[in-house]
Amino acid sequence: MKRVNVYDITNKKYILQHVKIANTFFSRLWGLLQQNMQKKSHILILTPCKCIHTFGMSYAIDVIFVSKEGEILKMINDMKPNRCSPVIKNSQYVIEMESSIYLNLGIEEGDQIIFEVV
Repeated sequence: MKRVNVYDITNKKYILQHVKIANTFFSRLWGLLQQNMQKKSHILILTPCKCIHTFGMSYAIDVIFVSKEGEILKMINDMKPNRCSPVIKNSQYVIEMESSIYLNLGIEEGDQIIFEVV
């Protein structure tokens, strides 16, 4: 699975490093379900993706929707298990992570990010 670093162009800093990209049907379908949450800080980027679910998960996650151009379109903090996100029309990428991580990243909707292959 390919990995990327996420660079925040707006604030001129790296916000995430060595993040896995899920870009096949099955890797997107399983998402963080296949991750062992005993190990903290699991982060995954799904592409293409306009909507996610937390069915079958036993923990809440943070979700960031990103356009093809790298604009942060929508951020959802603490999405509970067994929920569906709204469909974000212009989303190309979704970043899923352990709940409350994004609060420490210093980002907000409208910021621009890029993905750099590691």
